[in-house]
Parts: sequence; C-alpha cells; structure tokens
Amino acid sequence: MEKEGGHKSEALSPLLHVQHAVMVGDRHSDIEAGKVNGLYTIACDFGFATEGELDGADDCVTAFPDILPLIEVYKESLK
Repeated sequence: MEKEGGHKSEALSPLLHVQHAVMVGDRHSDIEAGKVNGLYTIACDFGFATEGELDGADDCVTAFPDILPLIEVYKESLK
C-alpha cells in the first residue's frame, strides 16, 4: 500500500472518519501508519518481519485467532 513518494500513514489518514479503529499489520510500515494516526496497533509476527521490526506495536500475535480477543479487550477499554 505504499504510495509513490509517500508513506502508509499518509495513505491511511484520509480513510479515518471513525472514532476508534485498529491497525493490524505484519510490517513496520503498518505499525507506524497506525501509530501516526492514533490507532491501537496489533503486530502480526508470522515470520516475515525482521527482528525488532514490529517493536512499538501495542500488542503482538503469532496466530490469526489471537487477534479478535485483543480487539475485544480494546473495545472494552473504551467503555
């Protein structure tokens, strides 16, 4: 999703017309885009990222089924 001459964070920003959202990604650029736009971030460490690349995410999972419970906890924290 890299825009030519831009970053994911710039591409993501115009799409955010919601009060709360979650960014889930497996690369540093995904986590950075989420953070720059004030989102809760979940890193997916499925073996593609280099060591330390996903540092800075709010949470990290190693399997898809682990994502939904984290989103549920996040939703509860908003109440």
